[in-house]
Amino acid sequence: MKLLREYINTVIVEAKFDMETTEISRAIVDQFKSNLESMGERDFTFSVSVPSAPIGQVEMSVSFDEYTTTYRLAGEYDDGIMRVQLDLPTSKNGSGVKTISSWLGELKGTIRHELEHALQDTRGELDDWRGYDFENVDDFIDYYYDPVEVEAFAVEIYKRAKTEKMPVTGFIDERVDKFTEEAEDFVYLGEMNKSDLRRHRLNIRDNIMKTIKGRFPSAIFESITRKHIMGLLIEQEVKFSGILKLMPSPEIVSSVSSLLQQLPPEAVPLPEDKFHVTLAHQSVLKPYRKQLKQLSKDGMLLPPPPAILDVNVEERVDEELGRKSWVVWVRNQAELKAYVQDVIQLVGGPPGDPEPFRRFHISIANLTGNPGDSVR
Repeated sequence: MKLLREYINTVIVEAKFDMETTEISRAIVDQFKSNLESMGERDFTFSVSVPSAPIGQVEMSVSFDEYTTTYRLAGEYDDGIMRVQLDLPTSKNGSGVKTISSWLGELKGTIRHELEHALQDTRGELDDWRGYDFENVDDFIDYYYDPVEVEAFAVEIYKRAKTEKMPVTGFIDERVDKFTEEAEDFVYLGEMNKSDLRRHRLNIRDNIMKTIKGRFPSAIFESITRKHIMGLLIEQEVKFSGILKLMPSPEIVSSVSSLLQQLPPEAVPLPEDKFHVTLAHQSVLKPYRKQLKQLSKDGMLLPPPPAILDVNVEERVDEELGRKSWVVWVRNQAELKAYVQDVIQLVGGPPGDPEPFRRFHISIANLTGNPGDSVR
């Protein structure tokens, strides 16, 4: 009986505001479609009311920008009113309705986030909460540590994960990445140092993770997280420069550099800024060079999976060319293979592995220190 009660309680907690979130998102999408049909892609605002929700109304603003390629969605709750702002790129053929699937999951998460604030408001938890000055570094940090905001982040992320049928881990990282992007302005101004930024990243991520685990026991987490510093490419970035390559973060570059002590005397380390994982050679990417170059420039390449590195260095030899190089292998080869195939299909290529014999690795040294002299 005790287990049954616990199960029922879990179901009730996890389903809280699901109906209201669905009703609000449905009303917004219906009104969005109606306005597009009557007005086209012009900026517009509208209000919707959902009697079952603990808010007076939802005020929705939609704007179109011909100079951007990505959407932006933000929400706000204040004194019984939920406000949602959606900025969309202008579509070339006027088919704004087709964009709905790309932002619907985040819309539902945003709605759930603000409904949590509405609930906190009824409990008197927001009395001293709205005074943050986001131009002030201390206020900015306090906002991300505020318990009511951490709770709202947690329910938002859990709702997005359920809607998009994905583990919560990726959405947690997305939120932490947004914090990092905003915090880098303070780093640039000298109001925060990089070590503090890294510490806050880990703390904020842990706070959100613990809150989700406490409130939503059935939440699905990826088994690999960004805490495995030695094995994980944190803040990794994919670039196209003829080849498609995965660039490691400064933290991982430092970790990989620590493996240089395993090298024999004849090995000459490569410059740290040359460390990368080659995902695909230029020979297979040539037909898609133009598309990949534009996607890379716009920051629109698919986000890569976390690449797990081995902790040992291996020697590779090409006797015919008289070359040697020393590499650190990637463990999760299959995940990166699948990622490369997704990128190829994104730009119109055929399904399948374009380079079946490629093994992903980071070259850290060779006989000359020139990256071009490594074993292929």
